[in-house]
Amino acid sequence: MEQTFDLQWIDYAIMLIYFVFVLGIGWVLKRYMKDANAFLEAGRSMPAWVAGLAFISTNLGALEVMGMTGHFHDAILLRFKSPVGS
Repeated sequence: MEQTFDLQWIDYAIMLIYFVFVLGIGWVLKRYMKDANAFLEAGRSMPAWVAGLAFISTNLGALEVMGMTGHFHDAILLRFKSPVGS
């Protein structure tokens, strides 16, 4: 079974507003970054708890959660026959 969906004008408008917003933030804040090192080091002013939260949020992103769900399905659930379906 193939599912398809069509985007409406409001969907495109929301995506456009998002991209303009993100690019606008970058354009406004570019004057504070002198080079790539200043960007990567955050001016050496980032507290440890912010770096820790960034690390955790990166590791708990949507792709990893979906990957763990798929792995659980493949590694464990497929070993048992389901009484529902098939």
